[in-house]
Amino acid sequence: MKKIKLLLLSLAAASLTVSAQKESDYNHIISALVAECPEIKQLVASEKAGLESRAAENVLENPTVEGQHVWGREGTKYDIGISQEFAWPGVYRARAKAINAGMRASELLEQSLVADKILEIEQLVIDIVYQKKTVEIETRILEHMTALEKGNIEGYNHGELTLLDLKKVEIERIATSSALREANRALDGLYTALETVTGRHDCRTLVAAISDIPQASILSETDYEQLIDNYDPRLAWLRAQTDAIRLDGKAEVLAARAPGFSLGYAFVSELGDSFNGLSASISLPVYSRRHTVAGAKAKALSVEIEAETARMTAIANMRSLRASVTSMQTELNDYNTVFGDDDYAHLLTIARQGGELTNLQYLQELNFFLDAARSRLTLEHEFVRSLAALNRFRAISER
Repeated sequence: MKKIKLLLLSLAAASLTVSAQKESDYNHIISALVAECPEIKQLVASEKAGLESRAAENVLENPTVEGQHVWGREGTKYDIGISQEFAWPGVYRARAKAINAGMRASELLEQSLVADKILEIEQLVIDIVYQKKTVEIETRILEHMTALEKGNIEGYNHGELTLLDLKKVEIERIATSSALREANRALDGLYTALETVTGRHDCRTLVAAISDIPQASILSETDYEQLIDNYDPRLAWLRAQTDAIRLDGKAEVLAARAPGFSLGYAFVSELGDSFNGLSASISLPVYSRRHTVAGAKAKALSVEIEAETARMTAIANMRSLRASVTSMQTELNDYNTVFGDDDYAHLLTIARQGGELTNLQYLQELNFFLDAARSRLTLEHEFVRSLAALNRFRAISER
């Protein structure tokens, strides 16, 4: 039976409401957890390596050194030369702009991945806070059931209750003990997950300071759209990537249409005589890149469409999530109105002691209210978790 759980859930209902945890303390703890995250450190290191690699793309080709030594009946001949190839000067400027745009896009991609990781860590903290609430409730339920079992034993000894009544409560106490052990195991699993993600071994100490999640309001759809446009790092990355690919395309087109050059110096020794001279060549872009222009335009258009599609998807997801959060808030308000001061267990006890309820009826009614309290806790957990996801860019804008 579920009576035990529902009893203490209703007794603890007042503590299940989101209270005003000091927001500055909460943000400080989240920041501390994020600071040592190994995956975020890896992203930063990888990004730095990528930036260095991109910076090396816009340099001259390595110079070429050539030499030969030949001989015949009349004597020997040898020559040595060094040459340097380079593109049209404007190509380097165009490439530099494209590389800078690409580096900016890479930075924004890193920020997007970091933002995702921060949300993952924050939601793990939320899960832990609500799992601690569940452990607290199960503990209180067990305490109540232990006291109820003791009272029933006394009633049985006085002939007021049957052995069946006694066994029912005993079975419920055993079930509650099992539920409490399972809740503690789940809490340990969440701590382990948080330690793994953050790379910290003091997560229990840090999170212990969080008793509730700071209250947050629900903004209008227009406000959330503005937050997405201004602070969604993934959209910013896609827009920057669009610019980078467009500039890349311009550089490719310019390189395809402009000639390439090669300048060199040569020293030749032949039959006792020596010669010094310069060499020069020009490559004409007639055939090698004739499809470059069309390819560059197609690539830029593809990424531009991807960016706009991502924006529409983000807004659609926001509207769906906001509607869900708003609905959950309404349902939570209804629960809070019905539960009031959560004195149902006390009222049921008075009714039982007054003879208005039998032992079985008491357990059935208690089970009903405990189920409702458990549902409210689950709903509140989902509400706070979803609200954190909805307000993720709001948090970025306020930091």
